[in-house]
Amino acid sequence: MPRCIECLHSAPHWIYEYFVLCTKKGKLIILAADDEDVECEYFEERSEGEVKRTISDRGWVYCLTCKRAILLPDELEEHLGHTLGLEGFPDEVVYEEARVAD
Repeated sequence: MPRCIECLHSAPHWIYEYFVLCTKKGKLIILAADDEDVECEYFEERSEGEVKRTISDRGWVYCLTCKRAILLPDELEEHLGHTLGLEGFPDEVVYEEARVAD
């Protein structure tokens, strides 16, 4: 069964991958580690063309698996099977949780 995080309409949090914003429903989804998700009428699988179009339009997509930006469509081959974030999860205070020194 498809997972929310793999949907075209998902905006996964780039640090807390278990938080996914459904841009179609306008709802926060909290995923369990073994989550297979329930069926959703809005699920739409991301195509390679959609990913490349996002890179072309915005200049990058984010690989949640590698924790880095993908800037060129040619780099996508290195990320086959990885979880990509096409949309950013709006989190204006995540920097407050980042550790910078002990």
